[in-house]
Amino acid sequence: MADNEESKHDHFNEPNEMEETYTPMQVNIDEDFASKNPEVVKELSKHQLLYSMAGLILGAGCMLGGIVLFLNGVTGSTSWTAKLLGAESQLSDAAPGAVLFIVGLFIVLITKYAFNVKKNA
Repeated sequence: MADNEESKHDHFNEPNEMEETYTPMQVNIDEDFASKNPEVVKELSKHQLLYSMAGLILGAGCMLGGIVLFLNGVTGSTSWTAKLLGAESQLSDAAPGAVLFIVGLFIVLITKYAFNVKKNA
């Protein structure tokens, strides 16, 4: 029984799991697949770039709209509580411009371009 408990703990303490961080919408391709299918990799990279650019434009528009609302003095009371993937966001009594700015910032961060070809070990 002790061996089973140790193996469970060893599984969670592997260096690869501890070093990796979560990146939304990250595309990881093996080197073997990339060398055998260069056209597919090119298309995947292109589509990831288009997705990231659309997110950047939408997020920048939201951020700019939030700044305009904030500078024009649009008032109101907005509050939210969100929990997503272990992260928690809590905002209370915020102006609508601040909320729109934060939503835009979140969109930009989530749609960040990430495309990797990993070498085989």
